[in-house]
Amino acid sequence: MVSSNGSLKITDCKVQVGQVYRGKAVTVVLENAQLRVLFEGELLSVHPRIIVKEVNWLRASGHIDYEI
Repeated sequence: MVSSNGSLKITDCKVQVGQVYRGKAVTVVLENAQLRVLFEGELLSVHPRIIVKEVNWLRASGHIDYEI
């Protein structure tokens, strides 16, 4: 879930997605060297994975905007 300032936190790294996507649920694909952020199948951004640690806790919080 993208926060109100257009970012999200993944593996202790803050990733800027954009304020256009605030309140939206995005998909994050974790790979060995990078993480990809997708919205409805469209690639939004690719970021280097600086901190490589196992993700064993998934949580999304916030308001989901169902308006189209």
